[in-house]
Amino acid sequence: MSIFILLLAGAIIISLLVSTRLVQPLKQLQLKVSSISFGKQNQHIVYTAKDEISTIVDAYNNKLNELEAAINQLKSNERESAWRDMAKQVAHEINNPLTPIKLSVQQLLRVYDPNDPDSKKKLEIIVKSIIEQIDALVKIAKAFSSFAQLSEPNRSQVDLVQTIGGVLLMFSSHKKVQIGFETSIDTCFLPIDKEQWIQVLNNLIKNAIQACSNSANPQINLQLHQQDQFIILSIQDNGRGISAEQKEKIFTPHFTTKSKGSGIGLSIVKQIIENHGGQISFESSPDSGTIFKIVLPTALDNQNNE
Repeated sequence: MSIFILLLAGAIIISLLVSTRLVQPLKQLQLKVSSISFGKQNQHIVYTAKDEISTIVDAYNNKLNELEAAINQLKSNERESAWRDMAKQVAHEINNPLTPIKLSVQQLLRVYDPNDPDSKKKLEIIVKSIIEQIDALVKIAKAFSSFAQLSEPNRSQVDLVQTIGGVLLMFSSHKKVQIGFETSIDTCFLPIDKEQWIQVLNNLIKNAIQACSNSANPQINLQLHQQDQFIILSIQDNGRGISAEQKEKIFTPHFTTKSKGSGIGLSIVKQIIENHGGQISFESSPDSGTIFKIVLPTALDNQNNE
């Protein structure tokens, strides 16, 4: 009996030592697996023994290498996708000022007469508007070169009435569409980024022109007025309108209702307006036209918020 008890105790001690040696690597493996995290540096398991557990450890380390390679590939794909998105945005934003610049140059060639004493004044007005559009192009190029899709607003006191008038002047030679502007405000100075708001107006007016291009009597009407502590700008067209299925996606990047276009213009418009503390909404129905409505806090509210 004494010998049996001695042998049993020895067997228990040996089994405990063996089980501890076997379980310890498994616990280490369990901890490593539970600590795997995407985007962080995951540590390999170091196990020098050559047994069945080493096979499991080697499989774990190999899968960890595959996971890190997949993560690196995913990051690379995300960077490439970001570059493509940025390129589409820049191309779209550059195209918007180019259209009114082209129209202005064509108008300039038609109206300029060296023998007309008023030609110089007309020339100065058109050239000033062209320069503003070129300034917007320069800012877009700078934003692209600094890897910024859209920089924070560079605010200054800007007369929104005058800015709208300058943009509309660029589209005035568009004979197929009648564009009107109504306002009850003589001047409207707001702390905004002028170049960014030229982008907003270019996008919305150009989209309105394209929307009503097939209408029998295409018309676009802009209205600007103040209500309480807010400035409200509406842009209305009598074009084809927006269907119910398209309304939910209209501000989604890369969504477009046109056969040509990057579908990123309205998402940029929304971002610029929201960066200035404003909101944009729209009402539309098929074949009845669309009204885009922009609500901006007044200059006093913007300054207080800042």
